[in-house]
Amino acid sequence: MFFLFTLLALPLFALIQSAAAAESAPLLRVLNTDPSEAKRLEALGLLETAGGISAQQVMRSICDVSPAVRAATVRAGTEMALGDAELEIRLIALANDHSPLVQAQMLKSLPQFPSARAAAAFQKLLATAISSKDPGLRALAESLKKQP
Repeated sequence: MFFLFTLLALPLFALIQSAAAAESAPLLRVLNTDPSEAKRLEALGLLETAGGISAQQVMRSICDVSPAVRAATVRAGTEMALGDAELEIRLIALANDHSPLVQAQMLKSLPQFPSARAAAAFQKLLATAISSKDPGLRALAESLKKQP
């Protein structure tokens, strides 16, 4: 019985995946090419909700000109990077981003990675953020420093 279910389920699963890919194509086009930051953020959010964002797309979007898109991409890609060493390395590199928005998201995301590289990047960013001119980033860093 299980074998029969498997034979029937695999083509159905492939059909669902291809339909999801077709539906996500317009959102990917917006995320990759639209000049509007708001539209790119909306597309990213919809793709994340629908599960239509890949590690490759995360790697592409962390290079976006918009700090808001980069920060949202870090948030969207953090869980995905837990099982993808290359993506984890690329996300960790954003700890050096100059935007306080991206730095704040990195302070939230880096502790989720189990690697020593992530821990070192977190400590370095935390030390930098504590003396930041941005009051929001500084407050976040101070609150994280107080945690055990």
